[in-house]
Amino acid sequence: MKLYHVSENPNLTLMIPRVPVNKLTKKGYENSTIGRISFAPTIGDCISAAPRGKAGEILYVYTPVQINKNAVYRPKPSEVPDAKYSHEVWYLEPTTVKKVAVKKAAVKKVAAKKPAVRKA
Repeated sequence: MKLYHVSENPNLTLMIPRVPVNKLTKKGYENSTIGRISFAPTIGDCISAAPRGKAGEILYVYTPVQINKNAVYRPKPSEVPDAKYSHEVWYLEPTTVKKVAVKKAAVKKVAAKKPAVRKA
């Protein structure tokens, strides 16, 4: 089992489970009681689970040094509505991580709109 975590922090070594403070937890869309570290099976899944807003932003990719399968929890749809698509899993105990990659957030290309053509 491979797990990845994406962060803007370049210096992670020990991660401690916590409840994220964001719009989703504040408004009750996502679980606000279980401390966790969010991981996913691919880097792309990590990015889709935690959208980043800045194109060109540097993102650091981490994996656990050792995985305790008993600490891996698959959240229910009531706890993370998009887990079915992002494949997000929660790690429920502190874990040591190692940096495995550095990525630059993709620049979203917006297609230019074609001017409307009016018929005479």
